[in-house]
Amino acid sequence: MIEGIFSIVIALVEIVVTIITTVIELIVGLFTTAGEALSIGEALILFFVFLAEVVWWGILWVVELVASLFNWRKPNVIPRPVLRTEKRNKEEL
Repeated sequence: MIEGIFSIVIALVEIVVTIITTVIELIVGLFTTAGEALSIGEALILFFVFLAEVVWWGILWVVELVASLFNWRKPNVIPRPVLRTEKRNKEEL
């Protein structure tokens, strides 16, 4: 019984680790084909920014679903969250 539970937990941990490494390899692969080499630190920073945006998007989505449930309306489309934007000069606008 306990061995079965340990097997399930280990399988879930392996799935999570595989997903994380796949996303990191995908990000690094995209930048490598563009001719830019990323270090592991830059790849991890990109991964955590991507993960933060996905989590933030999920939170916004749940808040919108709860708000639409209480107001008895159709949920609005959640725009893509932007955590960081480039500062522009007034001349560029």
